[in-house]
Amino acid sequence: MAATWKKVVVSGSAAQLQSLQVDANVSVTGSLLVSTNQIITSAQSTTQLSGSFTGSHFGTLTGTASYATNAFSSSYAVSSSYALTASYLAGYVSPFPYTGSAQITGSLGVTGSVSVIGNISASNGFTGSLFGTASQATSASYAVTASSAISSSYAVTASSAISSSYAGVAGRVSNALTQGTGITAFTFDGSAAQTVALKNAGSLTNNVISKWDSGNGQFVNSNITDTGTAISVASSIPVTVNSNLTVTGDLTVAGTASFNNTQNLLIADRFAVFASGSTTLTDGGIIIASSTAGGGISGSAFFVESATAGVYGRFAVAYNVHSSASAVAADEYMNSSKLVAGAPSDATPPTWGGSTNGVGNMWVNTITSDIYIWA
Repeated sequence: MAATWKKVVVSGSAAQLQSLQVDANVSVTGSLLVSTNQIITSAQSTTQLSGSFTGSHFGTLTGTASYATNAFSSSYAVSSSYALTASYLAGYVSPFPYTGSAQITGSLGVTGSVSVIGNISASNGFTGSLFGTASQATSASYAVTASSAISSSYAVTASSAISSSYAGVAGRVSNALTQGTGITAFTFDGSAAQTVALKNAGSLTNNVISKWDSGNGQFVNSNITDTGTAISVASSIPVTVNSNLTVTGDLTVAGTASFNNTQNLLIADRFAVFASGSTTLTDGGIIIASSTAGGGISGSAFFVESATAGVYGRFAVAYNVHSSASAVAADEYMNSSKLVAGAPSDATPPTWGGSTNGVGNMWVNTITSDIYIWA
């Protein structure tokens, strides 16, 4: 049988029933109106009526005049054994129970970014040229003669030394210049020009931030690239931030985002989007963890089940859902209610679950307060 909107009988409502079977008593405080035939019982001997009656009679009445009512003559009196007293009319009508529904709309989501910005300066490296005259020498012993100068114009003679006794001997300097840590090996004694270069400079890559390799005493490439417009870290390298991280822009997570924190998660955003990469309806929701057994976190899930009929699926709940699940079978469904100023039409089934799996959803006529259920 196809599902339709059926009216729910509650206190104060006008009942519309196809049939009614009452196992106990029926108590009517007002009028009892029957539009067609009223069959009280198939065995007349068990039928008892009391009070005044008007209208047509079908069948035979027997009894004594002492029990005749105002509506019947003495010849139609009902015998005392068949009389109905008020005690036989006591009873009740058990109304259909009404179960409401709850819709949980939340917004759940997380926003931020991870970026590492730092400066590595080549503090141990050295580039540049050495120029000077004897007047700039630390002491006269460092003065050079014209023969050991790069060119004669830069020669320091005895006359320009701190004192003439410290003028350099032609062809050498008192102390040779050698490389320090991080500089390519060279020797310099003033007799020939030498180029001072950064060790391993030929292996360093443009736009890649350098880092110090203490084992080899040189700079090497790091895993951080800075193009001037973007900073990136090699995909195989994990990044750890040991202090607070403030992100003033957007946080885009292409992989799996995991949050391990014993405190409550505060989200200022009003809506959180799940399964944002989906272009069609898919299972998705939240899991409240209740176990870590079985190789991972599992618990009770509140989610949209996409396998149900209807364009939008239906909100459902399930238990023992593993955190790695991509599809979940519903254990029970959440009910939704349409609030409409009018009675329902079967041509308008529930939105959640559609015409087939929307069973149990409600329709409330906001004018009459009548309630309907899709079943």
